[in-house]
Amino acid sequence: MTTPPTPTSPFRILVVCTGNICRSVIAEHYLRHRMEALDPGGFEIASAGTGINPFLTPPADIVDLAAAHRLEGIDGRVPRPLEREALRRSDLVLTATHEHIRQVLAEYPAALRRSFTIREFVLGASLADEEEDGAAAQRDPAALVREVGALRSRVRLNQALDIADPFGLGPEAYASMERELVPLLDQIADRLARRR
Repeated sequence: MTTPPTPTSPFRILVVCTGNICRSVIAEHYLRHRMEALDPGGFEIASAGTGINPFLTPPADIVDLAAAHRLEGIDGRVPRPLEREALRRSDLVLTATHEHIRQVLAEYPAALRRSFTIREFVLGASLADEEEDGAAAQRDPAALVREVGALRSRVRLNQALDIADPFGLGPEAYASMERELVPLLDQIADRLARRR
């Protein structure tokens, strides 16, 4: 079981995709950049892949995308495999697809209540905001994770929640991923920062 963060310890987020060279690596660095601007030291962001190739590094399209957003440390980055200890330590696990959640749970079933696709978490957080009816939200990112978990069945109903893998599909696939992913990450950053 994860140790709940204290006000002085960072809230730990793990982002998961397949190869850890496209979706999750951009999400990790983008969220880290945004969270550090919104709440310095309040969040610890990492990423991992469910099926990494240790000989691959982020492709040129991802490196260019990172540069456009002023993200550092992506060029030449070595992918990290999904590991039980990283899941155990995480307060929130964000995945690119539902298949990744299945693989997360195969590795560490106790992560169920804090694992969501990126889009699922955003939609659930929006519902949680509506459910509050003007009441003050608990000032705790872990409370938001619990609220989104409680609304999971409503979010999954008739929703397409996966973010497609652009790897090897050309520049338009990477541009499409960026258009889809970055606004979702902005919403996650804003909502979590408001809870600190």
